[in-house]
Amino acid sequence: MGMRRRSEQDFRDGINSQGDTLMSSATKVRLEEDLEKKLKTLQEKTAALGATQDSAQDWHDNAAYDLLQQELTVLETDIAKIRAALNNAVIVEPRQETEDVQVGNTVEVFYEGDEDVTRLTILGSRDNGTRRDWISPESPLGSLLLGKKVGDVVVLQNGMSVEVKTIFPGEF
Repeated sequence: MGMRRRSEQDFRDGINSQGDTLMSSATKVRLEEDLEKKLKTLQEKTAALGATQDSAQDWHDNAAYDLLQQELTVLETDIAKIRAALNNAVIVEPRQETEDVQVGNTVEVFYEGDEDVTRLTILGSRDNGTRRDWISPESPLGSLLLGKKVGDVVVLQNGMSVEVKTIFPGEF
């Protein structure tokens, strides 16, 4: 599968501007595992589909066949999306610079009304489900934080203020 690494300047020039899928190495591994599971499930359901079709005299009235056919369509769509993400994967490396927030940085922010700071790492959109503290640069907060410096305050759509407290090299 094609995997490229891009420089920090590439990220600044346009996140996903070339149709790339930004992700950490951990997310790439998770997606590869998901793909393998889905391919195995597809194979099993395809075999079951044949058995279901053969067991009915008139396949037009076979609800089990129709249901399996729908499940296969969803599964094939999921597989195609994962393959596309992996084929266009650009691995995000930990960013060492800390003068402003960019993809690959870890940042501590303070939400208005909270008592403690929250530590977040800005990675690719596919990283959202990998770890709870990883956010996408395309998310509402992630997009607001890009380019900000320590002490800058951003305001979320709900009106809540979020202050950048500390910018760290990427920790992932």
